[in-house]
Amino acid sequence: MPGTVLERLFTTERKRQRIAPDGSLATPTIHERDVTVDGSPFLVTNARGTFVLTRRRSDGVGRSGFSPCSITGERVLLAELYRMLGAMGREHGWNNTAPTIAEARARLAEPRQVVVSDALLQEVGGGELSAEDIGRLMTTQGYVIETDGLRVLAGGLPAGAMVLGSPATTGFYTRSGDWLSIMVLRADRSIVLVG
Repeated sequence: MPGTVLERLFTTERKRQRIAPDGSLATPTIHERDVTVDGSPFLVTNARGTFVLTRRRSDGVGRSGFSPCSITGERVLLAELYRMLGAMGREHGWNNTAPTIAEARARLAEPRQVVVSDALLQEVGGGELSAEDIGRLMTTQGYVIETDGLRVLAGGLPAGAMVLGSPATTGFYTRSGDWLSIMVLRADRSIVLVG
């Protein structure tokens, strides 16, 4: 079960990298999947290590790009996801921010997880833990603490928090070697930002 923070936020799948004609590993570019109309808007990764809004094609397919991203580089992509959700929310008038974790929880039908910055970890009850304890808990059980049915994950956000539902309702994480594709479903309402 334990993996990276991003793996725990989304439905996870792995794809083998294909072999190029010259025998080297091929670079994945686009990932396609069938999506429903109610899953939009979609916030997806592109090849430049950031996120863009996209929509479902007329044939029912949603596309996301693969970003170059090693497992150790996922903290940067998580911070970029937080930044882009905030920017898209402001640009499109989404109601995806809240001043507190409690208010963010109230906006989701079934909140299940919260990713917190180190500064907010104390607010949710994990402040007495050392950095070593936090790392061990994230590695062994996949979260730091569970409070009121909400799993608290630490790691990656420079400030604030992200409150999310279950991975099945939040989106998809697809890894192929050192390439990562993320598709956030219902980007305007599946993740609520705090801070």
